[in-house]
Amino acid sequence: MLYSYIVEIKYLKRDAKDIDIAKMQNEASEQLRRYAADPKVGASLGNTQLRLVGVIMKGWEVIDSFELPQPKEEA
Repeated sequence: MLYSYIVEIKYLKRDAKDIDIAKMQNEASEQLRRYAADPKVGASLGNTQLRLVGVIMKGWEVIDSFELPQPKEEA
């Protein structure tokens, strides 16, 4: 297996109005970075590369998805 994934899903009700996608992306990105920084996550990766994926849904519809850039490993 090459990759391990953490997926953060932000959900909006179907009738939600005034959607701020940029704000939701920022919230999901911050959450993903916090999860990735957890030592338990690092210990469980083995030889896989971690991928951080965000999804924003409104009802059953995916209105946005993104992958964060891979953090640079320190030498």
